[in-house]
Amino acid sequence: MPTLLLIGEQEKIYNPKKAMQRAKQFMPSVTADFIPHASHLLTMEQPDLINARILDFLARQVDDIPFSELSGVVQERDRSQFSTL
Repeated sequence: MPTLLLIGEQEKIYNPKKAMQRAKQFMPSVTADFIPHASHLLTMEQPDLINARILDFLARQVDDIPFSELSGVVQERDRSQFSTL
């Protein structure tokens, strides 16, 4: 199961380095990264960076379809489901 883990470099609730090590121990194939200048609210502190990391991760999971084309593919699939109605 593809998993993305993003942890704020300045996390205060738990030790970010230990959390990363533990995640990699239990999920060896996890894609994990520290987010600079962010703590527990990393999605609010670094929204552009978080969005870019998530979009990049998702794009790599969709059989090498470039993310710029992904929305068109999804729309085509949605339309084809309704063509038989």
